[in-house]
Amino acid sequence: MAKALIVGATGLVGAQVVQKLSKENRYECIYSIQRKPLEKEYPHVQQIIIDSLDTIEEVGVDSIDDVFCCIGTTIKNAGSKEAFKKVDYDYPVKICAWAATKGAKHLLVITAMGADKKSIFFYNQMKGLLEETLSNQYLIPRVSILRPSLLLGSRKEKRPGEAFAIQLFTLLNPLFIGYLKKYKGIKASTVAQAMVQIAQHPSGNHVQIYPSDVLETIANTKSIES
Repeated sequence: MAKALIVGATGLVGAQVVQKLSKENRYECIYSIQRKPLEKEYPHVQQIIIDSLDTIEEVGVDSIDDVFCCIGTTIKNAGSKEAFKKVDYDYPVKICAWAATKGAKHLLVITAMGADKKSIFFYNQMKGLLEETLSNQYLIPRVSILRPSLLLGSRKEKRPGEAFAIQLFTLLNPLFIGYLKKYKGIKASTVAQAMVQIAQHPSGNHVQIYPSDVLETIANTKSIES
């Protein structure tokens, strides 16, 4: 049976992913790397507590098949652009390189709608740069990039500006139809469900990008669309 690795299981999407993975029969072991213990234990989930992802190379696991990268922050929470880049760019690239040495075959990573290294917004620049870097590496044969719109869900940390945006998007969501559908806010649980299903039915391409509206379709219809 396969083995999975999840990084970011204490986050909004990651918490949903680890719950869903623990209910699957696909994995004999799910390694979860984090800085603090999960609020509850899950079947087949082996928690690995480390102080920083800077030392991920010291984590002793034999092999990994699927990697679920669910880490992310905001510039405000990180404290600076440099700190934000470390979490949202440096660490995912580091995770990819390390997981490749463990035989990883499929990397699933969450970026964001609007990811573009040429964007005028630093957040989108870093997401776009991450996508480009991961797409150009061939250490891991398959890379699935999930681009959700605004994530809807209850966060542990307070983000006043984001809370207002979530309320606004929740009200406006019914108006996002046709081409605008991909801009609808999307539930974290929906992204997690899509992520798990993409892992089960990966694209044959080296890199596959899944926009927010496609993630919604995959989660709701249990089908995979390019």
